[in-house]
Amino acid sequence: MVLYICAGLSLWLYINTLSSAWLFVFLTQIPCLIYQNLQISFRFQDKQHRHILFLVLAAAGIINTELMILHNTNEPISAIWLLSSVLFIIAYYVLIFYIPKLPIDHESQTLREGNLMPDFILSSSDGIEVSSTDLHGSPNILLFFRGNWCPFCMSQVSAVAKSYKEIQRRGIRVVLISPQHNRKSKALARRFKVDFLFLEDKDLTYAKTLKIIHKDGVPAGIYGYDSDTVLPMLVLTDTHFRVRHLIQTDNFRVRPEPEDFLKVIDQIKIRSFLEERVAERTKELRQEQQKIDDLLQNILPNHAIIELKEYGYTTPRSYEKVAILFADIVGFSHWARDLSAKEVIDHLHHIYKGFDQIVEQYKLEKIKTIGDAYMCVAGIPDWSQCTPDCLLKAANEMAQFLDSTGIQMRFGIHLGPVVTGVVGKNKYAYDVYGDSVNVAARMETASLPGKINISSSFKDALSNNYQFIPRGHVGVKNIGEIEMFFVRNRTDETTKS
Repeated sequence: MVLYICAGLSLWLYINTLSSAWLFVFLTQIPCLIYQNLQISFRFQDKQHRHILFLVLAAAGIINTELMILHNTNEPISAIWLLSSVLFIIAYYVLIFYIPKLPIDHESQTLREGNLMPDFILSSSDGIEVSSTDLHGSPNILLFFRGNWCPFCMSQVSAVAKSYKEIQRRGIRVVLISPQHNRKSKALARRFKVDFLFLEDKDLTYAKTLKIIHKDGVPAGIYGYDSDTVLPMLVLTDTHFRVRHLIQTDNFRVRPEPEDFLKVIDQIKIRSFLEERVAERTKELRQEQQKIDDLLQNILPNHAIIELKEYGYTTPRSYEKVAILFADIVGFSHWARDLSAKEVIDHLHHIYKGFDQIVEQYKLEKIKTIGDAYMCVAGIPDWSQCTPDCLLKAANEMAQFLDSTGIQMRFGIHLGPVVTGVVGKNKYAYDVYGDSVNVAARMETASLPGKINISSSFKDALSNNYQFIPRGHVGVKNIGEIEMFFVRNRTDETTKS
């Protein structure tokens, strides 16, 4: 405005005095005025080489003016003429270098690439509340502008509007955020007629959160606006409302050109595509790894899986006290004879699935199924999560579970030393070895339908909450005589600790 007043005053003085000197003073101001208008109209940026160019043109204009005055008129060189031209150039450069400077807060940690934008609830130009979560799911251009009163802001909005088709083609939403009243933004929306989302940041609430306040940034005499405003900037966010690029200027005359940030958008989209592909592939690999881990969990104990992953092999281990349970279906051959293969498998799957749940509940370790026999142990890798009582409770629950199936099983339990390890190259099998395993198998063979037959070593490891039926020493093939006991009142003992 000051520049226009100076130029107008020079022209007025020429008209009233008909002094050619004032005409030449006016002509020296023309380059700056033309540059000023071109910058607003065509989004010229204040580049350093343009400053130098216009400084040279203006200086040449001043010198040329004085020379023409000397050559064409009898008027002496007036200090007023010379001073007015010099002061005009100084005023122009004050406008270029000093007045447009903005107080950028470089210490702010809020607006940084990679950070999530803070949440907000703002009002649209139609008076509808819009939250930050509504902007998730698609990339966004957030354009913070000072208001309709700012010609450079309007130039920026106009440039973005002209590039809207290119922006829309890239699937990006344009959001314009300003402290001005929705009424003014609504008029702006009617002017550009593009699908921009205009939001009112009332009382600069969101700008304060982002620390982009320009104190007393609205020039005096601008009606309908508070003195404080927002620092103009452009933020590109991804589908998660994360800052991917930030264009923050310290001079309100310098704004990002659409072609510049469109290039950035394309680069970000390529990078995002690659990142999404990597994330997608990583997710697939994790899912595949989880499937492998789940499969290994069904085959091997945790400690064996850890060793296989770290070393590629498992180390055989010895245990002094492990409780071993065998369970076998009574009359399986006769029972299965009248069923189809599918019916046999379905029945066994139902039974052993129930057993697996009980074993998992009591923190036991399932070893394997052998035909119609089921084997599990307690005490591997240690007794920290279970006790011998846990194995007996599990056996009682297994027997109760069978009551609903009409099938009977014999149970045998023994406690003693064992050796464990993974054997073979193909189809890994984790197994338990030793005389204690043979004794537990003989305990099951010597049991009766629906009964739990235990050895004295296992009985001695139990608490005093159980009653037993002594069977004396029973002869066992290839082992000799073993003292055996039936567990009494298994149904009542299920709930005891």
